[in-house]
Amino acid sequence: MIKPILETRSATPLGRWLTTVLGSALMVAAALSVVGIVWSTILTLEFLGWVVLILGLELLVVGSVIERTHRRIGHQRITLASWITIARAGTLAVLVGFLVVGPTTDLMAWVPSILFGIAAVLDGVDGAIARATESVTELGGRLDTEVDALTTLVGASAVVTAGTAPIAFIAVGVARYAFALGLWWRRRRGQPVRELPPNRARAPLSAVTLLTIWIAFLPVVDEHVSMVLTAAVAIPFLLNFAIDWVLVTRRSGRRTG
Repeated sequence: MIKPILETRSATPLGRWLTTVLGSALMVAAALSVVGIVWSTILTLEFLGWVVLILGLELLVVGSVIERTHRRIGHQRITLASWITIARAGTLAVLVGFLVVGPTTDLMAWVPSILFGIAAVLDGVDGAIARATESVTELGGRLDTEVDALTTLVGASAVVTAGTAPIAFIAVGVARYAFALGLWWRRRRGQPVRELPPNRARAPLSAVTLLTIWIAFLPVVDEHVSMVLTAAVAIPFLLNFAIDWVLVTRRSGRRTG
């Protein structure tokens, strides 16, 4: 059995969350140090403010996941795989900073696509490491789901804003949040919500969507090409969510809490 290289053993949700705050701050600070060496002029108050804002919002989500998981099944450690997931969130925070400030050189125009590519690639790395180290946990899975949704939301919003994807593509970014909100509303009203059955299409569709967003980020791709590509990918992606909605809101089957 391969042991995780790094795991957090804090006994309380607050302790684990504070550890993730410190770890995230250190990782983002290291990344910004590299950015500062290459492009010192970009480290403006506006840039840093957006990075801190997005990172703070992401850490609130992480804290919520830690708390909810602790209430549901008790203590679960933060493993190396989960740290990689958290690093993905930090990458997105730096990406937003670049998107808001905007590139000032031709070379800098490639940075958003590089950062998004890193976040997308790490999406496959964290799960692989969790399985290789036999450290798959519900906490890690929930963190992965939340960061996946954030990655898609940030990416879809960015390419729509840049004009390399149709405005309707924003639906891809908000689909998971609309789905979760809809389920919450049904539970609140006492309506049935069923367990979501396995679906082999989810992972491939997510991977293809991230790849498509990355292509739309690339400065060398014609915007008309990316428009058509993102529109074509959005159809099966949203259709799959619609099918999932039907499956969890049907009147037969097993009900979840």
